[in-house]
Amino acid sequence: MSGGSCRRIVIVYGLASSVNGVIAVDGGVDVGNICIDCVKRENFAFRAVGERMKPSLISQVREVGVLVSFTFENWKSYRGPAGLSMVAGRGRSHAGTLIPVPGYRGLSLLPVAGIWGGNAGGKTNILDALRFVKAFVTGEYETARGGIPVRGFRPGSPDSPTRFSIVFIVDGRMWLLEFSLTRSGVIDEALYWHTKDGIGDSGWRNVYSRTTDGGGDAVVELQPAACPELPGWDDELCGRLAECAKGTGPYRLFLSNTVGQRIPVFAHLYGWFDSTLRHAGADTQYTRFSKMLTDERYCRMFGEILRALDTGVDRVGLENAPASEIERSMDPRFRARLESDGDTMYQLVHQPLHDITDAVYLVAKKDGNISVRRVQTYRRRPDGTEERFGFENESSGTRRLLEVLPVFTDLWSGDTECVWLLDEIDKEFHTDMTQALVRRVLESSEGAHARSQMIFTTHDLMLMDTDLLRADEIYIAERSRSGESSLTALSSYKGIRKDLDLRRSYLEGRFGGLPSIDASYGSEGTEE
Repeated sequence: MSGGSCRRIVIVYGLASSVNGVIAVDGGVDVGNICIDCVKRENFAFRAVGERMKPSLISQVREVGVLVSFTFENWKSYRGPAGLSMVAGRGRSHAGTLIPVPGYRGLSLLPVAGIWGGNAGGKTNILDALRFVKAFVTGEYETARGGIPVRGFRPGSPDSPTRFSIVFIVDGRMWLLEFSLTRSGVIDEALYWHTKDGIGDSGWRNVYSRTTDGGGDAVVELQPAACPELPGWDDELCGRLAECAKGTGPYRLFLSNTVGQRIPVFAHLYGWFDSTLRHAGADTQYTRFSKMLTDERYCRMFGEILRALDTGVDRVGLENAPASEIERSMDPRFRARLESDGDTMYQLVHQPLHDITDAVYLVAKKDGNISVRRVQTYRRRPDGTEERFGFENESSGTRRLLEVLPVFTDLWSGDTECVWLLDEIDKEFHTDMTQALVRRVLESSEGAHARSQMIFTTHDLMLMDTDLLRADEIYIAERSRSGESSLTALSSYKGIRKDLDLRRSYLEGRFGGLPSIDASYGSEGTEE
């Protein structure tokens, strides 16, 4: 990083937990891990597509916390096993964007994975599976009424167990968590860690295995002898874990219960699901974006990005508004929380203005004070003066960009441990804008300290380009006539050369994933 010293304040947004926190080091303020002073020095702006960028903004060296692979079975439109691997193959293209993993010989990981396929082909179901695992590990369904909301393959065996297996890296060590469950509860669960002697199957060591007895209670078998390198394993810890196992209910993983019982041995793994694995939900991102707008310097930065992407927006910001403007739209539960003696809180409120659009307000409570502010956009007149345009008057594409901008600022920072799940990355965007966003993610991944990943779905065939992506970063989801989906990496097809026209091959049906459209639809009953 060029220039003098830099203070970085890393703020982790989301639900408060024992694994979230604030880290202060030594001039700027960093929200979402982007240092304003660094941004100013390094000219944080878009270049033309294909133009090289300056090095990533790196302030400190940390171990990677990334996704290695994810497999599942009997989930929504997927009956048989399906999987997504972030392990880079032997191809040499775009090697500079790969994520190195110290300590595991020959292992490099992909920064992105894109999923193509026809409508209802199963693309979104893959991200839904990851979102479900995140929610289940972090205890979102512990008090669910009517059972765990797991959805097996239909038509078929919706009541059969659904299985998940996820391999990830935290603090430089590789972990494997797998479990199976039905709506009635968890059937089995196991946790493994991998020794740093390569990436073969022989390196896995079982930490614990959990089964379920006839009464639905958890039976956990600990393997302390397999954990000599893991810190804190002693007789006292094993005793506490054994007691924790007795209180693990059918709707909860043993790993999750240890954190709930304040046993810290697996807190860093829980933290990966809670904080590192992130889902780009609309309200979540709008709220985060709005909170970032409370800093004027971030308003300027977002304005620069929006101008560079030719949106017509010159500046964004928050404008004080009377509470009466949102009285009709405020959620009663949030109103009750505001009126109670709660902690700092934020809520995004949509106030209908027209038939097709809403105004957006940020309602915040801090130190007992409640504020209401309206998200505004501003444009520049030909004479150079500023005009308030209004967020609600912006195009759906600009509103969508503001929704996902916090995702991309995380990914572009080059110093954020995050795995973002982004459904329909091209929604409301011109293909040039989508390419620019993805290219920027890949360019930000260049360098030895990259640690962020993005998994997205798309219909945009212009992204299916070996000048942009590697073959193992491209997946095709296809649904058969029986309604069963499958997922295939493009790299598994033979004859994939860099000079191959992927878009033409895809449209010709070589890779599958095309909708099967009956050309005679709508003709029944029409006059001849």
